[in-house]
Amino acid sequence: MFWHNHFVTRLEDYWCPSWMFNYYKTLHDYNFGNFKEFVRAIGLTPAMLVFLNGYQNTATEPNENFARELLELFTLGVNNGYNQSDIVNIARALTGYTNAEYCGAISFNLADFDNGQKTFFGQTGNWDYNDVINVLFQERGNLIATYICTKLYHYFVSPNINEDIVSQLATTFINNNFELLPVYKQLFKSNHFFDDAAISDIVKSPYDIFMSFVKETSFSLSDDFKEGIIWYNGEIGQAMFDPIDVAGWQGNHDWINSSTIIGRWQYFEWYLWDIWDNEQESLRTFAISIAGNTETDPSIIAQKIVDYFIQKGLQTAADYTIATDVLKDQVPQNYYDNNLWNLHWESAPYQVLMLLFHITKLPEFQLK
Repeated sequence: MFWHNHFVTRLEDYWCPSWMFNYYKTLHDYNFGNFKEFVRAIGLTPAMLVFLNGYQNTATEPNENFARELLELFTLGVNNGYNQSDIVNIARALTGYTNAEYCGAISFNLADFDNGQKTFFGQTGNWDYNDVINVLFQERGNLIATYICTKLYHYFVSPNINEDIVSQLATTFINNNFELLPVYKQLFKSNHFFDDAAISDIVKSPYDIFMSFVKETSFSLSDDFKEGIIWYNGEIGQAMFDPIDVAGWQGNHDWINSSTIIGRWQYFEWYLWDIWDNEQESLRTFAISIAGNTETDPSIIAQKIVDYFIQKGLQTAADYTIATDVLKDQVPQNYYDNNLWNLHWESAPYQVLMLLFHITKLPEFQLK
């Protein structure tokens, strides 16, 4: 998902299933590999060549769109280490990939290639596509490393960038010849990644909030429901293969507005009622797995379930009291006072359902 939102294409712009699969497979094949080769490969996918007009880029009619986004979005960042002359000459070097047939291969056409001298990043030669990638990483490697590591940090850790951590990651990136896996390992195994300051600091995306809930509860997901997920995520702002623009979804606070927050609540109501209708016992099983088989205190059960989903917990004791009252539902208080109630009661699955409705509406639940 990170790389789909970095190397953006939109299905509606090329609308070919084989091209979509080729694009997805490229993301899949390279996302743990070498970033330089990732950039090289993704730029020659038909989806990218069509989306960013690369297939229209010829010696006689150059199109700068892909050259500009290669620098601005994919490797360096906006106005960072390049100028308009670099873009013009890189566009010339990227010419020739114009043999385009709908849903077919896009191949190199020498007749459309600009065979002249091009100068960018202080280097002059009769550069072609592969030369562009090589010169870019040779001359701007430090900037690329910092830009990519900053994006990784922003997406996975926090929008409040720790420049010291990013600098360490960038050094690792460069020292490993732009291999991504060492960077991932350094970040995701670090104490910093698990620091309290990095917890609950990012608003979950639609896919993130729903799929993490499914994994955390182990509730089932039917094939029919999977199709519904694709549709519903689109309704609340994240249609797969359709980012909002060439810069992708901006994420974090942009996921939430007066419409999408209600949509998120309805999303979970829809899913949890489906669980209630088809496998009520899984609600009891889940609660017991978190709170224990013998626990009778609803306040303890409620807090354990809340804290399971919300790592930093709720802000006040009153918030936990509200969650406890939701779990108690309509069971008379004396059953709790006398330790007669437990999660094996017939009403327990419904009570857990009510608590889950409550949790999924909490502001803290929207964060990771």
